[in-house]
Amino acid sequence: MEKLKPILAQKFWILFGVVLILPIVGYFMTKGELAAQIETRWKGLDGTFTGIPSGQDSPNEQWTAGLQLLNDKQKMHNLTANKKLWDVQKVKMRWPEDIASVMNKAEYFKPVPPEQGGSDAQHKYQYDYPREMRRLWEIVDPLDEGKNLRDSDKRRKIAFLMADLHQTNTGRWADLPPTHGDMWDCQEDIWLQTELLQAIARVNANAISQGDAFVKQLGKIQLFGGTKATGDAGAAAPASNVPMPGMEAGAFSGSPMGMGGRPGNAAVSVDINIAEEFVVSNDPNTLSGAGGAGGGMPVTMISSEAAAAAPLTGGAVAGKSDIKRYIDEDENQPFKRRGFSIKVIMDHTKVPDLIAELMNSPFPVEIVRVHQVLLLDSAAPPSGGGSTFLAGGTGGSPFGGFNTTGAIDNSGTLAAAEDSGTGSFSGVGSSGNPMRPGASGTGSLAAMSDPNLAQVAILGVWTLYRPPAPAADAGQPAPGTVVPTPEVATAPAAATQTTTESATTATKPADSETTEVTADAPKKSENGDAPSAEPAKPEKKDPETDADKPAEKKSPSAAESPDKPTDGAK
Repeated sequence: MEKLKPILAQKFWILFGVVLILPIVGYFMTKGELAAQIETRWKGLDGTFTGIPSGQDSPNEQWTAGLQLLNDKQKMHNLTANKKLWDVQKVKMRWPEDIASVMNKAEYFKPVPPEQGGSDAQHKYQYDYPREMRRLWEIVDPLDEGKNLRDSDKRRKIAFLMADLHQTNTGRWADLPPTHGDMWDCQEDIWLQTELLQAIARVNANAISQGDAFVKQLGKIQLFGGTKATGDAGAAAPASNVPMPGMEAGAFSGSPMGMGGRPGNAAVSVDINIAEEFVVSNDPNTLSGAGGAGGGMPVTMISSEAAAAAPLTGGAVAGKSDIKRYIDEDENQPFKRRGFSIKVIMDHTKVPDLIAELMNSPFPVEIVRVHQVLLLDSAAPPSGGGSTFLAGGTGGSPFGGFNTTGAIDNSGTLAAAEDSGTGSFSGVGSSGNPMRPGASGTGSLAAMSDPNLAQVAILGVWTLYRPPAPAADAGQPAPGTVVPTPEVATAPAAATQTTTESATTATKPADSETTEVTADAPKKSENGDAPSAEPAKPEKKDPETDADKPAEKKSPSAAESPDKPTDGAK
């Protein structure tokens, strides 16, 4: 122990040296094993990353298939929605009664062959069209015109000229009847205007006269096609009051000078500058309405010369081949769009109701713009001096389609001037029953004196859906035709069994009408089990059944079948 004492005295340093050496020795001892494991794992990770495709040349087929399935479902939903919209619109596509049976069988916007009544339909539509215009005009229960009188004792709700309907120039049909294309175009415009006028009629549904009607006056209805204006079109258009197609430049603007109040230059125009939204393609065959020269006559009174002289407004007239009936039409789309514009004088608190009624149409409506100006701001208040709108005078027209020379007589009748030829109205002074609408002009004056009245211009777009395209397997037999196929096939088979089973064939005569086979099958199967020794039953039964059948449904085989069991019995 004495010898170990010096060593034990230095044990700290001895252990310190050992501790310093152990980590170094342990590191070098485990380095090789760790390096081998790291190398192995690194190679494994490299192999895993190398096996992952880049995504450019090797698409994820599962992801692509899932997206394609979603796209197919969305496409099917769109097709289903388009078909439903078409089915709803098809109900509203009514033709005049005398040609409905022919045109309802026609393909959409396709001519009808003469052997199917196409020529007769063309000649009849030439006379149906004016009647359709009058039916349209009467939807809103308008005040009677001087040339379109009805029951003068009945109250009417709205001031509206028949000539302010969007209508074609029938003078070009004087020598030749309308083509099928003309018929489809005209009738389509009638369907759209029917929905528009019915929307106004629903707003006025609870009114009994113009005095309590919410919509008191309706101006020119304009339908148009063209293209959607670009973003810079509105900036390039002048900021002045530019009327819509078919509207006079002074329509809905200018102060009636006979009423007193603010001067005409202080009036605010409600006109919509349509060039800011659309590049309109005008159809030269469309009448300009009461706002233009010669437009005041109803369609039945317009001659070809007067109609040809009717001016068009709202843009340059393109050639026939350049006329666009629809807005940005694309044949690949399941729908087409047609623009419309109207002006009304109505209670401004009911403007949302009118827009809602338009939006509820089976023809989807996009409201592009709505301009509204209180009647007192756009023209002097009708208090004093008499209204030039109702009783004649000078100055600008406060409303497109009704000039300032308009008048309503004591029966509420709008009287058209015979000498002007412009669709204006001349004053008619009369003294009638003050309780009737428009008596001496006082009834209509009171109706137009409502402080809530406003001039409202609406610009929108109708959407018309095309018939759905036939399915991809349209060439296969329809489901309705599959059912009679086995029945027709079994009838000859039953006939061929006459050589082997005479009793069975006697009770099952072959018939070309599948309905007769199915109807008589239960009875004849019962008789077929009867022994051949009793041929009297089929002899009595078959002639009676044939006697009850219509002549055209009796087949020779069925008529001769009663003789067969007799021969077989013999």
